Amino acid sequence: MTQTRVTTLYRMADVGPDELHRLVVDRARHDHEFREVDFGAAQGLLVAGQTDEHDVEWVRAIRALTGVDLAFSTSTSSAALFLRVDDATYALTYGHGWHFLRDDLIDHQFALRVAVRTVNPDEIRDITRWALSAKARVDRNLVPARQGLWEFGLREHAEIIRQLNGRARLHLLGGLTHVRERGDRKLQLSLDCGQSLKVPLAVDRAHLVGDLRALSAIERDQPPHDQLAPLLWVRRVPSRTPQRAELDGAVAELLAEPDPARGEIGVAYPARYYEGPDIHYYTGRVAGTHLRTEELTCDHLAEPLAALPRDEWHRALSAGRIEGRREDDEELGGELPALHWLAAEIADRDARYILIDGDWYRIGDEYLRHVRKVSRTAFERALPWRLPAWKDAPRNAKTGKVHEEDYNRYVARTLPGFLCLDRKLVPGRTHPSGFEACDLLGPDNELVHVKKTSGRTGSSPLSHLFAQGLVSMESLTDPETWHRFRGLVAQQSPERARNLGTRPHSVVYAIHRTDKPLTPETLFTFARSALASACVTSTANGIPVSVAIIP
Repeated sequence: MTQTRVTTLYRMADVGPDELHRLVVDRARHDHEFREVDFGAAQGLLVAGQTDEHDVEWVRAIRALTGVDLAFSTSTSSAALFLRVDDATYALTYGHGWHFLRDDLIDHQFALRVAVRTVNPDEIRDITRWALSAKARVDRNLVPARQGLWEFGLREHAEIIRQLNGRARLHLLGGLTHVRERGDRKLQLSLDCGQSLKVPLAVDRAHLVGDLRALSAIERDQPPHDQLAPLLWVRRVPSRTPQRAELDGAVAELLAEPDPARGEIGVAYPARYYEGPDIHYYTGRVAGTHLRTEELTCDHLAEPLAALPRDEWHRALSAGRIEGRREDDEELGGELPALHWLAAEIADRDARYILIDGDWYRIGDEYLRHVRKVSRTAFERALPWRLPAWKDAPRNAKTGKVHEEDYNRYVARTLPGFLCLDRKLVPGRTHPSGFEACDLLGPDNELVHVKKTSGRTGSSPLSHLFAQGLVSMESLTDPETWHRFRGLVAQQSPERARNLGTRPHSVVYAIHRTDKPLTPETLFTFARSALASACVTSTANGIPVSVAIIP
């Protein structure tokens, strides 16, 4: 029986048969062994090296504590074997051999593409997911058995799967030596899929080439499982790629000269600000210019950059800092790069790219269709009541405008069954400083979140509104937090508090758009994504979501 070994496998960018050296980082070209290896039908390149011996780090602690010098030393051995098999290029790494690989030439989606084709969705053991947020949060979660991924709470727009571990459907991996030669129906094989694929591969030249061909065939011929295909809908654009520089340049062009034919750009709350109350004013500095405004727009970012060459705009936006504050001058989320306050959408022939929180993501047609379908359902869900026109509310005495707090108080005074809970915070287990449960409590105990928006303000208010509603819904499913919410309602209506039930009834996003009719199509893609995420997660919790248009 052919020996196999669990091996760390990367798929690399396609290079010519004689160009395997291009896949190696520059720093490994010195003091490391390079050797071409004959694999018959495949070309091979072995890169190997060993660091100089150095003291073991913890020896110093032992010496300080005991006075005994153990004089232990160690070195690190590493190797990477690059193989071009037919029209695919792979790298097998050993020890710290992954250090030898050029990150910009790694196919970071390879392992996930294999996973969605071969892993049993009911046998996924854990998922590591990366939230697209200013906090760069990474969560590792166990998946409840036989529970759908989206029901588990993965948000298609907001998280990228960094790693997935689960049992494979063996009949799809019959081409691998490890599976084929054992032929045991009781054999169980788990795949660990991240940037690399950890899989048993043959320790034999001919059989190894066959194993790599089998993996290529799975990618080529096997369709993704329906339940797992959404994991590929959003892909991060690697940082050190020419495409990333092109996208950054496109943002500068759109910021200087908006052009709907090339893409869209607008102000957007960074994810760190999603969970808190609304921002009352913004302050910061961009390209040496101080700003303070109650309504942040693209002009506030573009005007200070006008004196700089266009190719320096991205650097200046990354270096600039902006923060949002409450009316009482309290800090909300701290300073963040000015770039993180922008959201952009660039379309090309093959895909659409979105900029969120300073990072780029590629989204496919399947994702766009999903978001449109879910968003449209929220717009079409009927409500038993209608909200009054925005202009009917009394205007603020200082500004002469109708502000959200004015509108919310007006609705509560004039429509039976509505309570105004605007700016009343509920402390929760995950939000000890408090979160805004809703602006209005509807007559059927709907959590109503109210927002005014326009094309000038971009996606920022709505993305925040949808995310804020999601935070509220998720928080209020906690019994202790719900009890505190009931106490808040009881301050205005003890009878309503007694009849609230045990969890939220539904979520309603009530929106007034000043410049054009509000439809799913008039939302930025990232605002639609935030709405779709709220709908998917809320529906999974048995809490329907609706959009109410305020005339």
